Amino acid sequence: MSDHLVSLIRTWVPIAVGVALAWLATRLGIVLDESTSTGLTVGAVGLTSAVYYALVRALESRWPALGFLLGSRQAPVYGLPPAETATDYEYGPDGRLRQARSTTTWPERPSR
Repeated sequence: MSDHLVSLIRTWVPIAVGVALAWLATRLGIVLDESTSTGLTVGAVGLTSAVYYALVRALESRWPALGFLLGSRQAPVYGLPPAETATDYEYGPDGRLRQARSTTTWPERPSR
């Protein structure tokens, strides 16, 4: 599965859980008046999603198998490690810089 797809799944699953919990609250009889319902519902879904995501990420760091609670046990890998650059300077007898040579080594792409 691509990193992009994994990142989307791991974002959407907590949102879906937040929506499901908000729906469950209405089924359990937790009803608000119409004027405050919309704002509080949006806030409750956002807060529930954020708390769920933070809790599952914390649990996943201790027990990696719990990553499935975010929709995928595979965590996305973003980017490559940084390249290494070395620069060699050559100075003349008068102390002035004559030449600078830089070498950049790019890391291998990690295998999956």
